Amino acid sequence: MLSHSSKILIDTYGLNPLDVLSLLGRALFFRFLCDRKIIQPNELAAICPHATVPGDCFSNVINSVATCYWLDETFNGDLLPFSSSRMEVFELADAQTDGKLFHHLRAILEKWKPAGKHFQRQIDWGDLDFAHIPIGVLSQVYESFSRVWDAQRAENTSVYYTPKNIAHYLVDDAFEGVSKKKDAQILDPSCGAGIFLVLAFRKLVAARWEDDGKRPDTRTIQSILYKQLCGFDVSESALRLAALSLYITAIELNGSPRPPKSLKFPKPLQGAVLYNLRRPDERDAKGFVLGSLRTDLAEEFNGRFDLVIGNPPWSRLKGENEDAKKENKSHNDSFSALTRRILVDRGVSDIAGTYRNPDNNPDLPFLWKSTQWAKPDGIIAMALPSRIFLKQTPSGTRAFNTILRGLEITGILNGSNLSDTEVWPDMNQPFMLFFGRNRVPAANHHFHFVTPHFEKRLNDKGRIRIDFQSAQPVATSAVIKDSWLLKTLSVGTTLDVEVFRKLDELDWPRVESYWQPPFSGEGYNLSPKQKQDNAGFMTDLPNFISPKEGRFSVDVSSLFKFGFTTAHRPREPELYSPPLLIVPQSPGASFASARSYLLREATVFSKSYYGFVAHGALDFSCISLLHLITHSELFRYHVLMTSSRMGAERRTFLKENLEKFPFPAIEVFSKSQRQQAIELSKQLETAPNKPWREINKFIFNLYGLDKYDRQVVKDTLAIAPPYKNARDQANSAPAKKDRDAFYAELQCMLAPSFAVTNESVSVDEIAITRPDILSPWHFFSISTSSTCVNLTQAAQNKLVYKIAEEANKTGCSRVIIHGHEILLVGIVGQYRYWTLSRARLCALDILRHHLDMFPLRKC
Repeated sequence: MLSHSSKILIDTYGLNPLDVLSLLGRALFFRFLCDRKIIQPNELAAICPHATVPGDCFSNVINSVATCYWLDETFNGDLLPFSSSRMEVFELADAQTDGKLFHHLRAILEKWKPAGKHFQRQIDWGDLDFAHIPIGVLSQVYESFSRVWDAQRAENTSVYYTPKNIAHYLVDDAFEGVSKKKDAQILDPSCGAGIFLVLAFRKLVAARWEDDGKRPDTRTIQSILYKQLCGFDVSESALRLAALSLYITAIELNGSPRPPKSLKFPKPLQGAVLYNLRRPDERDAKGFVLGSLRTDLAEEFNGRFDLVIGNPPWSRLKGENEDAKKENKSHNDSFSALTRRILVDRGVSDIAGTYRNPDNNPDLPFLWKSTQWAKPDGIIAMALPSRIFLKQTPSGTRAFNTILRGLEITGILNGSNLSDTEVWPDMNQPFMLFFGRNRVPAANHHFHFVTPHFEKRLNDKGRIRIDFQSAQPVATSAVIKDSWLLKTLSVGTTLDVEVFRKLDELDWPRVESYWQPPFSGEGYNLSPKQKQDNAGFMTDLPNFISPKEGRFSVDVSSLFKFGFTTAHRPREPELYSPPLLIVPQSPGASFASARSYLLREATVFSKSYYGFVAHGALDFSCISLLHLITHSELFRYHVLMTSSRMGAERRTFLKENLEKFPFPAIEVFSKSQRQQAIELSKQLETAPNKPWREINKFIFNLYGLDKYDRQVVKDTLAIAPPYKNARDQANSAPAKKDRDAFYAELQCMLAPSFAVTNESVSVDEIAITRPDILSPWHFFSISTSSTCVNLTQAAQNKLVYKIAEEANKTGCSRVIIHGHEILLVGIVGQYRYWTLSRARLCALDILRHHLDMFPLRKC
């Protein structure tokens, strides 16, 4: 309703946006007071003459002015101020809207329902009691309001509200790390409408209540608000809503909210708790402003806070014109200089001198600045983009390695599987929840890394499964050594890390070692509105387009000529020379479709493709091998494990992902292997039945991967790619044959450990008479030939029912229960947990941690 009214009052009637926010916010606050019975019906007339119901208090100019006067006197003048006097604002708004303003204000108070530009008085939300404003509602109002008021500024300054479930998790987990909770000082340096401050406020009041043994009174609650909370922002509208949120929360938490005058706040929040850090000369600026990143910010905030928490701006600073680009460069120079100074202060000056903030992104400067605001050993918790650790460019890797060396990360919850879901509505970027402690990490430091899976049933409700059993303790030194490690763990398991390490340790040259510009690169860029270069050499050449689905070869004679004489970036002629391999950036979801095309005639191609040309010692067999590599399971796996795009923000991969793939040294690429590569490549182009099995076997053999490695690759490719078919497969219930295969593999892995005592091991599914009660779990037992099983079927059913009931409360994906010489194991009924690779992981866990349940018997 608030969003509906703000849009009409601003767009249709042209009211001052900040006044609209104050008008609607005051009506909302008044309704809150009425619904909470802080204002009694018999007190309305004293507030506003002749008022008998709350709606009367905002029904015309005179009544509205009287009501706002009462609000200001009873609470304080900081509550949603107007641009001029109360009478002037209401009279002007009344004239501009022809009295329609009061329909919108009464709608809030009388619970009317929006219907176009009007309201329906019959409404079906009797259960919506504004005695409690749901946490996060005002943050959503702020985002919606910002896009109505100034869409460009909202985009440039990253106005995106944080969903309450995300904010709850960040605050709850971060607050646990604070040592002296009741006295904690908490800062949100980009507070928006205040959702993190509201949640932190509640935590502080609860901590004081627990410590004192009694409910905090009005004076104590207000003392916490004014002395322990702090928020920065550059948006006046956001700060007004943040103030309203905090006022409402303070009243909600108060056990004695009557009479209203007893709730009067001692002074305005702005300037004491909330700070507008937009300079006066930046009031009309549309782009990014430094705000709390300013160098002249008061040092009184440094080293003050036990917890710095929030969701800082993520959006890359983009310039639409030369002036904007120049300003953004200046901002990025400031970001880099700020970080370098902080790194020197933290004793890591060896990396400070060359540090450069990557890609004009403002999020990392907020993270580094937080180390100045936080106390030594204080907690830093932020919602940040996952690209910070996913990005594999040299600048991206250096930036994350700098964090690893300069700040003690305690945990990362990686949300790269959750973009475009209801977990964070309208968020199309991968995100993470970052937790750290304000100190330089020890050399042997480890942090926890967990990646919730995409689970449609849960995610559609805005929920996620956080399986702490799968949280990986990761050494910072390992991530610095292998920049791909966190991406690999985000889509796979420790088995995938082992496979990838095996590839990494081949110590072979990379594709980029052999294919350098101008013999490799992205295709031409037309961009007719940009500066043009001569492309005359391309005019009469065929212009590549991907053939129809199912075709693996290209009839060059059927292609149209390029036809243009200029292009923004035509590239060099060598890039289009034969023999030429053309690789699409977006390979598509189908593994059986063409992933690259081999051309034997000069052909131009656009920037949607990458090209690789045989030249010098790289003969046709080498380009044929590259052709096979791009179609292999191993290459798709490698891209999934390393690409900052694939499986995260986008469904494409970068040229660097192919360039980083290991390629056998030419001198050890034998004659028979060369001939086989040429033959398989030709079959791939022409054979009606594609030689997929032979191609994968050839590549796996070439790269020295055994049957277990191949199974890991196969399983990960079945469930981890960011496509619907893979996600559906991962979430599907495991068929009986899949479960039986899992049990057989598990038994095979466990058997050698029991064979030494001449025992055999059995893995048996527990038949459930009421499967509905266990959904989505499956249970099985592990016993030996010496085990005396004394549980009846009924007893087993009763036991696993209780186990499933408790397990569903925890978010875990697997439970192992110790019986008498028997293990009961339950696994969530999703195929991703029932692959053969997962059976190996289950076996390893049992052998390491549960084998002592089976007594060692004499042979």
